[in-house]
Amino acid sequence: MESSKSGALAAKLYQDYLFILAVAVASFIGINQYHYGMWNQFVSLPWLYDLIDPNLFPNDLLVEQRTASPSFFLVFIKGFMELFSLSIAQAHYILYLLFLVPTIYSFYALGKSFSDNRRSGILAVALLTFAFPVIGDVQTWDSLLMERTIALPFLLLSIASLVKRQYWTMIVLQGIAFNLHPLSAIYVITPSALALIMRDGFKVKQFGYLLLLVALASPVLYLRAKNSVGEGLFAFGETWMEAMRLRNGHHAFPSAYPLGMWLKSGAIFTLFVLITVFGPWKRDLKKLLWGFAIGISLMLLLGLIYTELFPLKIFIQLQFFRSFLFLVIISLAMWSAAIIDFPRPILYMAFLFIVVQYMGVDVTKLLGFVLFSSLAWILLVFFKDKKWNIALLSMAFLALGFAGYFLRGGLKLEQGIQSEEWYEVQDWFAEKSDPEAMVIVPPSELGFRVRAQRSTYGDWFDGTKAFFSEEYARYWLDHMYSLDAYNPANLKAPYNGLQFEHVLSLGQELAEKNKEVYIIRYQESENYPIAESFSNETFKVYRLFP
Repeated sequence: MESSKSGALAAKLYQDYLFILAVAVASFIGINQYHYGMWNQFVSLPWLYDLIDPNLFPNDLLVEQRTASPSFFLVFIKGFMELFSLSIAQAHYILYLLFLVPTIYSFYALGKSFSDNRRSGILAVALLTFAFPVIGDVQTWDSLLMERTIALPFLLLSIASLVKRQYWTMIVLQGIAFNLHPLSAIYVITPSALALIMRDGFKVKQFGYLLLLVALASPVLYLRAKNSVGEGLFAFGETWMEAMRLRNGHHAFPSAYPLGMWLKSGAIFTLFVLITVFGPWKRDLKKLLWGFAIGISLMLLLGLIYTELFPLKIFIQLQFFRSFLFLVIISLAMWSAAIIDFPRPILYMAFLFIVVQYMGVDVTKLLGFVLFSSLAWILLVFFKDKKWNIALLSMAFLALGFAGYFLRGGLKLEQGIQSEEWYEVQDWFAEKSDPEAMVIVPPSELGFRVRAQRSTYGDWFDGTKAFFSEEYARYWLDHMYSLDAYNPANLKAPYNGLQFEHVLSLGQELAEKNKEVYIIRYQESENYPIAESFSNETFKVYRLFP
């Protein structure tokens, strides 16, 4: 009899794992379709190129910022490429998919940790699969490979381990995550410590947890100390703050967050409180949950005080408001467990606080979330352990993934989603220009280095790396002012209006350190009195020097 029960349980778990794999595939191809060469990779890919070939990007201070952001992420990718003889693009999509599966599994494990009911884990996956933006200008999880993408499953599994009192496992997972993305790890380590203490009180063995965590985190801490730029942790210059507010306000400064995001964050916090109060939790678990929420709230409070009221550099760099992401994920996992184990009218009403998170997002994603989370709930509640319910849910998610694939026009594994004309310009530079060229680019056209593999002057996105270097903040801000690019709402028109004499003077200055100097212009801008080196329907290229 026992063997029959264990066999039935094993079959159900096998179904669950196939569902997790199906959701990962559906997400990769369509639901949150994979991206390459976009957003954060505008910076991380040039850093990887530089790690592979240090002769690229001479005199490009952005690329030199690689050592100011210590992590083993790029070393890991480089090693993976070399081990399996892969291209950079191949390594990225293979690694992304390899880490996407444990990410989806971590949703399952987190939902299951709150009830030890596999159906709670399945519903948590259904809820969390549809990524959406949260406060601090990040997504609940990402559609491209970067540091926080591969750190996320370790951190979510560490929270599940915390809930289940598996503290040593929690510490190991958090230590691994710290070496991949220290900021994300801090957002989980801090509230986890407070939650543990609130549930169990102070105990001597907790010092053992701390010592192990420090030991595991020491490699990246060593890198940070070794590559310190020598700037203070608290004081900063006016130029740094100007660059930060101009380029990074939407990341680090609460006063720059849109009202809609504040309202959606308030809805999530309300959701957390309702589930914690009315959910089927034992007293010790409630203590843990309140401790975790207090830990997140303390980081938000510190972030508010020391970015807006009494600005201190280290608190601005830590971007504490991004820690709210983990309260969002926990709240959805908790709701999944509560609605399966202890359904109450107030918890059904609380579902609206989740739906509101998709307001202002792609309408198809909102509809997909409502329909498929509802389908998951119906199958899990009314058909419970029927053999076919998880199989049907898996097929439904795969169908949605393929629908997204066709609606988006297929999947691009080796290039981003920018215009073909912009890629044509980059490819021309990669083939025709000297590797030691400097290219003045339109500030609103991002990621030129990704395919051109040439140093650039003027990319607005580059200012995101002003966080960790005042020297770089001055360098970037000087570029923006020299190109009249200091209004993020209107970067194109001032650039189109740049006079040839000004551009020629700037080019002459750049030619002192670079073998060739070019400028990329829009076709509608005034022609310069020199021959074009390249043109297409959108852009034209002038060689300024020599």
